[in-house]
Amino acid sequence: MEINQKIKVAVADFDKDFADGLCLYLRQSAKIDVVGCVHDGLEVASLIKNNDVDVLVMDLVLPTHRRNRSS
Repeated sequence: MEINQKIKVAVADFDKDFADGLCLYLRQSAKIDVVGCVHDGLEVASLIKNNDVDVLVMDLVLPTHRRNRSS
């Protein structure tokens, strides 16, 4: 990675409000490029496969479908 190149970040979290808020916050930085913000395990696999990601911020318990996670 070049010195002036942006850090490519992906966010994956089941809590949509948290993930979207974090993505919004990170997008305010001139040094960060948010390449994706997803909410389930299937989406994160596709996101990583299809994008060049430097940093992944991910929920440790990330279901593959919303209905599978118990509250």
